[in-house]
Amino acid sequence: MQELLQTKGTFPNLERSSALIWLIARIPGKHMAAIVATLLSIALAWAFSPPVAVQVAKTSFADPKLWLKTAMEVRANALLTGDPSPLSRFYDQGALHGKWALEHEFRRLNYVKSWASKRGIRLTRAKVALQIPSVEPEGGDTVWLYLKLATTLEYSYEGDPPGTTNAFRIGTRHSIQLVRDKGSWLIRRDWYTDPLDEDALGMGIKPADPPAESLVENLSPQAHARKTNQTRPSAKDTGQGARPEGGQSASTGDTRGYNRRAAVAYAKKYWHEYNSRYKNYLNLGGDCANFVSQVLGDPREGGGLPMDYEQPPPRKGTTSTWALTDSLADLLLSSGKARRLMRGIYARVVEPTPEYPLGAVQQLEPGDLIGYEEAGILEHLAVIVGRDSRGYLLVNSHTADRYLAPWDLGWDRQTVFWLMQIVD
Repeated sequence: MQELLQTKGTFPNLERSSALIWLIARIPGKHMAAIVATLLSIALAWAFSPPVAVQVAKTSFADPKLWLKTAMEVRANALLTGDPSPLSRFYDQGALHGKWALEHEFRRLNYVKSWASKRGIRLTRAKVALQIPSVEPEGGDTVWLYLKLATTLEYSYEGDPPGTTNAFRIGTRHSIQLVRDKGSWLIRRDWYTDPLDEDALGMGIKPADPPAESLVENLSPQAHARKTNQTRPSAKDTGQGARPEGGQSASTGDTRGYNRRAAVAYAKKYWHEYNSRYKNYLNLGGDCANFVSQVLGDPREGGGLPMDYEQPPPRKGTTSTWALTDSLADLLLSSGKARRLMRGIYARVVEPTPEYPLGAVQQLEPGDLIGYEEAGILEHLAVIVGRDSRGYLLVNSHTADRYLAPWDLGWDRQTVFWLMQIVD
């Protein structure tokens, strides 16, 4: 980066005329006439000119942290428009990994645009919050950064009254390699687990189509109340709702020691800042089951569900039933701590039936779980933490980190959902 440094001559501007007189007085007489004329013309320009701005080359480059913040802001705002063109200038497209990183961003933009359209949603605002705890230079022209990023996306539904706004957050952790380019930077590598592209089926995932009936009608609790003479919890409700099959209350958590409100509060508190009392499995295959176990069973802040197969908090290690998704789900179901209301693709779990007039998924309440199965393997678990302005279920999870995120966002139309109700 070039800097302009202000420099002055030996004499300040106001003293330059007297300095010239001093010089002229010492010139030999025979050369006086020619020299005086030249010097006087120079003096007029010199005496009334501003201080000279001299360009002094100073070797420095744009701060990679500031550059990366700008890149992440542009990337987040592209989600609102669905236009990928502003992203290209931030990537080293001459390198294979840079090209792949850019292609990934194009895919997630296409997915989010399609998902929002199918859910009748319009993204309205994006904000980013960054933490960059590590910057490691590599050679003369590259640098690695570890980035912890929280992106907030606000949205509203088509036809909502003015001022109706919902918001969710996604948390990502990046290892990013930047390469210098003409005094700036380009992204050559960007490795992270993406909540907007979570699906394990591979590239090019597509969101499920909406139900056959009007999407707005399908999502509206008020519309369902008119059709079925039933009511559902409001978006602000964190525990009160309809009773599960058999008439047993699923809202208080008193009968078997499960505190739903505490579980939801725990899920919100530690969604992106992990509880240091527990082992972190983020780089050991994923932390989603570990997080769900904490939400359900932490005796200090969480739901307090008896987790008799493990003594929380597990400091150095855990059993598979605490930290592995399929093992935890099997344990909860086989022990009677949870029951699976339904297992099916999106269309099946949202479809109204005589047994579930609102759709089976609407029977779940804050503190219950949703599992995500891919190719016969239960890949992920998330905790229900609330509903948005249209009654759509919202979840929190780890790996990838989500906060009040719509429950099917980031998943494919072939994803099989497990609707798991914790038995109070």
